[in-house]
Amino acid sequence: MILSRMLHYAARFLILYGFAWFILTASRSGLLLLYIEPSIQRYVVWSAFFLYAMAVYQIYLAVVNLWTRRQAACECEDLPSFRLKQLAIYAGFALPVILGLAVRSS
Repeated sequence: MILSRMLHYAARFLILYGFAWFILTASRSGLLLLYIEPSIQRYVVWSAFFLYAMAVYQIYLAVVNLWTRRQAACECEDLPSFRLKQLAIYAGFALPVILGLAVRSS
């Protein structure tokens, strides 16, 4: 259960960090305007900083979960086991990041 929870946090970290990194690198290279309306560019760039903050929190939760190796007292967060369905959901979020980075590097 602890490893499964850590894998969820790590997958969330990678997805959130990937989106933040993609937004910031696309903004620096001027390619962000290919993906969004120019009038909202400022808001999208600021959202990348919030995505980064959420990613840092997810990796913090993964590390704390790994170090403490104990169950939460309340079990407030219901994480499903890391199965094919959950993997498909995470892949659905990771696919735009992967495609965006592949197009940008070409």
